[in-house]
Amino acid sequence: GSTVAWDAVEGGRIACPSFLICGWRDLYADCTPQDFARLQRPRRLLMGPWKHEFPDTGREAPVAGLWEMQRWFERWLQQVPNGVEHEPPVRVHVQGRAPRWRAETHWPPARMQARSWFLAPGGTLDARSGGSGESLHRHDPTIGMHSLAWDPWTTALDPALPRDQSADDARSLCFTGAPLTATLELQGTPQAELTLCADVLPLHVVVKLSAVSASGQSTLITTGWLRLEPPAVQPGTACTVRVPLRATAFALQPGERLRVAVSCADFPRVWPTPLPAVLQLLHGRSRIEVPETPSPAGDEAPPPWGPLQPGALASAQDLGGAQTWDITRDLMTDAQCSLSVYERR
Repeated sequence: GSTVAWDAVEGGRIACPSFLICGWRDLYADCTPQDFARLQRPRRLLMGPWKHEFPDTGREAPVAGLWEMQRWFERWLQQVPNGVEHEPPVRVHVQGRAPRWRAETHWPPARMQARSWFLAPGGTLDARSGGSGESLHRHDPTIGMHSLAWDPWTTALDPALPRDQSADDARSLCFTGAPLTATLELQGTPQAELTLCADVLPLHVVVKLSAVSASGQSTLITTGWLRLEPPAVQPGTACTVRVPLRATAFALQPGERLRVAVSCADFPRVWPTPLPAVLQLLHGRSRIEVPETPSPAGDEAPPPWGPLQPGALASAQDLGGAQTWDITRDLMTDAQCSLSVYERR
């Protein structure tokens, strides 16, 4: 993952060729492509569907990260004329039901166009603004547990991730679009603009973007959150806020639907606020802006990856381990869920 300081990038102080590698489900999925976009020297970006792990050992779509790094270092440290400077500087894995690798020249791609979907009355997404009214949401601090394995807050490494999060959606304010008639590819950083009012502060606003299959399964694409607190926001007073979501690359297929879920919790990624609260979401101007990116013309050849080298990353000091997450609920009293974590080594 990238740890480039913002002032260093903006000031043009990075003078060396830079190779940035990260995964869409890593903690650095947002800052890594942003850092890449600001670099002015020879640069390369590799983003896969991984958590906090090496590309060679990724459970989904592993690639030869060590081989790519070796070629990069040979070119810029040993002056080996291997031609890496003439190759596409961006390789991103577009997630979804039909995943694929894309080669790009910029991040986000130059053909990307921001498109707004408005959160309309009746729980729908509308391409046009308008529609008065409001939706109310009672703060449920347990929302988020059905997407536990999506990012590195947990060590779960299941190649079938992310799992269905319909149970979280059912306890959130959801706005779902009509079934798509064509592929909708997103590459970039979505952003929500919400007009809302909270009766108690502090309170979080969590926005999730998902793909809903024809069977109703909800797959998390990306998420983001914002903390509401005085003096910027006052209880009982309507305001408009912007909630940035994490960068992503994801393609929804025909028949799938785009969904926006709004809540006040994303446990355990965001620690719950202490007091019961009601969030009032005002329709009309509330919307989400998604980075719609048309597929390039023509068939794209698969990347010329080299050999995987997972063995080179093994260590005798690695003791291994496992983790289990247990969620319980008292159905007789409808008590809140509880979460237990056990790590074994």
